[in-house]
Amino acid sequence: MIRRILGPLDGSPAGEEALAHAAAVGRSQRARLTLLQVVEAGTSPTEAVASGVDRRLQRAEAVAYLVEVAKRLAAEGVEATSEVAEGRAADEIVQRARAVAADLVVLATHGLGQAVGFPLGGTVQKVLSLAPCSVMLVRAAAVGPAPAARVAYRRILVPVDGSPSAEWALCLAASIAREHEAELLLLQVVPEVPVSSERIPPSPEELEILGRLRVLREERGERYLRVMRAQFEASGLRVRSRLVSAGAVAPCIQGLADEERADLIVVSAHGVARAPVRYGRVVQRLMTGSDVPLLVLQDLPEEAQAAPPLRAAGA
Repeated sequence: MIRRILGPLDGSPAGEEALAHAAAVGRSQRARLTLLQVVEAGTSPTEAVASGVDRRLQRAEAVAYLVEVAKRLAAEGVEATSEVAEGRAADEIVQRARAVAADLVVLATHGLGQAVGFPLGGTVQKVLSLAPCSVMLVRAAAVGPAPAARVAYRRILVPVDGSPSAEWALCLAASIAREHEAELLLLQVVPEVPVSSERIPPSPEELEILGRLRVLREERGERYLRVMRAQFEASGLRVRSRLVSAGAVAPCIQGLADEERADLIVVSAHGVARAPVRYGRVVQRLMTGSDVPLLVLQDLPEEAQAAPPLRAAGA
C-alpha cells in the first residue's frame, strides 16, 4: 500500500498536473501527501550572499504557494503538509523522500524552464536513479496551459507477465481502479521468438516449431489472463484483458495505452527477467517514451513476497 506520497512542486503547469495525479492516487490509498518546493541555493559563496535577499523572497513565495495548494487539497479530502527546502532540487527531493519515509514520489518529467526536447529533465533523471521508493511520472509535453485541477481515472492499464512483482502491481492498480470506478485493463505481451539472422534461412521445420511455440505461449497467456480477470471481476471491478504478440514489449505497451485511451499505466520496476539494475529495460523505455502517466512500483514488500501468487488462489 501507499501511505506517504511526496509531491515536489515548482509552480509550473506540469508540476500542477503531477500534483493532480498525486492527489488521485492519494485519495485511493488514503495516503498522506507531503508537498515540497526547493529554492535553489547559490553555487559559490559570493553568489550565495548576492542572492540572499532573492532567496528569502522566493522562500516566502514558496511558503504561501504551498499553503494555498494544501488548502485546495484539503477541500478535496486529501491530507497534505508542506515543506520548503534550499539546495539542489534533486538532492533535496531524495533527502525528503527518505526523511518522510515516502512510499511514492510523483514527478513531472520536466520542471520549470527545462527543455522538453529531451525525454527526461536532469533533475528527474537524478531523482529516478536515487529515489528510495516507487515513482510516478507525468509527461510534461502532454500537459496543456491549464493543468487538470482534479484527475479521475477511467481506464488503468496493467502489463502482467506472471511474476509476483507484476501481480502485486496489479493489486495496487485494482485498489486505485476501485476508488475511481475505473476499468482495469490487463495486458500480457508475448515476445515474438526471433528468427536467426544467419545467412542460411530457417528451414520449414524450424519455422513450424517456432510457430507452434508461439501458439503455446499465447494459449498459456490466455489461461493466465482468464484467471486474473475472474478474480478481480469477483470483487466487483470492471476488468478486460488483452494478449498481444510483439517483437518489442515497451512500444507495444505504449501503443496499446494510446489505442485504449488509458489514463494510467501501472507497472512493477522488474518483472520475470530481474536484473541488478534499478529499473528493467521495458520500464526504462516506458519512462522515456510514454505520454500516459506511469506509476512504477519499485520493490515488492516483504509481506507480498511471502504471500502465494494470485494465480494460485484462483487456480
